Amino acid sequence: MVQVDARGDACPIPVVKTKNVIRELAGPGVVETLVDNEIALQNLSVNAGFTDVTRLVLRMEGKLVEQSQGCFDWRPLEEIELKITVDESGKSSIHCRKDGKALKSVPAKYKKNETVKKYQEMNKQLKEQYSRTKQMMEQAMEDGTDFEVWEFLELRKNPVVRPIVENLLVKLP
Repeated sequence: MVQVDARGDACPIPVVKTKNVIRELAGPGVVETLVDNEIALQNLSVNAGFTDVTRLVLRMEGKLVEQSQGCFDWRPLEEIELKITVDESGKSSIHCRKDGKALKSVPAKYKKNETVKKYQEMNKQLKEQYSRTKQMMEQAMEDGTDFEVWEFLELRKNPVVRPIVENLLVKLP
C-alpha cells in the first residue's frame, strides 16, 4: 500500500498527487490518500468513480471489515486466544479465553503485546465504523439519497453495518 499525505493541500493537489502515485504503480495496488477537507474528499470520490462521498466511504468501510476477517476467528497467543465479535446490533468487542474458558478481559501481561494492540486497534476502528455509518445513513435519509438494491445487498455483508441498514424502509419506484 502506498500512502499519499495530502492533508493541508487545497484541490486539485490531492487528486493530482493521487493520480501521480497511481501512474507510478507497477501493476495493481492500493493507494490511500489522506485529506483534511471536504472538497478534496468529494473530488477524490468522483475521480474514483463514485457519485458521492457516502458511497466511497461505505465501500472503504467494507474493505476494513475484509481486512479484519482474520480477527473474527480465535487466534492463539501463547496460552490465551483472542477473537473479535460483532453482535446483532453491530457492536464489536474483543473476547479472550484460556484453556477454552472465557476471560473477562485480556490479562495484564499481554496488554503491550503487538497482537493484542492490533486487535484493540481493529476493535476501535469497527466501533468508529458503526458510528460513522449510522451518521451517514441518517444524513442520507434526511437528504433523500437514492441507493440501488445491490448497494444495500453489499452493505448487508458487513456485520457492523448490517443492523443499521437491514431495517430501513425501501421506497420502490
